[in-house]
Amino acid sequence: MSPSSPLFWMLAGLVALVALGPLVRFTLAAVLGPAIGRAALAAQPDTITLTSADADRWRDLETIERTARPLEGEGFVAAGDFRVVELQGVHVRLLAHEGRGWYAAIYEHPQAGIWFDLVRFWSDGTSVTWTTSSPTGLEDQPGHPTHRVAGAHPAELFLRACREAASGSPDVEPAMRGAAGRVFCAAYAESMAGRKVRGIAREEILRVA
Repeated sequence: MSPSSPLFWMLAGLVALVALGPLVRFTLAAVLGPAIGRAALAAQPDTITLTSADADRWRDLETIERTARPLEGEGFVAAGDFRVVELQGVHVRLLAHEGRGWYAAIYEHPQAGIWFDLVRFWSDGTSVTWTTSSPTGLEDQPGHPTHRVAGAHPAELFLRACREAASGSPDVEPAMRGAAGRVFCAAYAESMAGRKVRGIAREEILRVA
């Protein structure tokens, strides 16, 4: 539930310049890092909106279903399939585990493919995300760590996330099926606002390159 993946693909597009070799790309990233970061951030929407998507909107519905079923077996309930209006080609299925305070988001991205996030929010405004997306090279938002476990089985990652949740943390915010879309959009807006204040450091650009 953060803009890290769309932002990563924007950055990757700006620094990749596929016809150039790795050394040239790295050199350009080092020299033009601040400008690349500003351009990537300026291209990202401050907020997003969701619109309901029919099943035929998915490119790979079979994989979406195969990802959702183990989560539903652990107690998640579907909260809807959506298209992200401002991010062309991005679709998301949202789920909520109302008993344990987790949201799940299964994404389909035209470049990155399919991955999922498990997100828990706490009453002090912090959160934790467990995701199967690959490392992006971008730093986590302060107070919102992301644990990346590429290729993890959905149910196994959920059980691991539950085990490793901080025992001394503040109260868990409820996860409600009917609120999933609103929470998703609010989390994006907060994360993007923080990122635009912090900017993108040259070191982050170099890691992406």
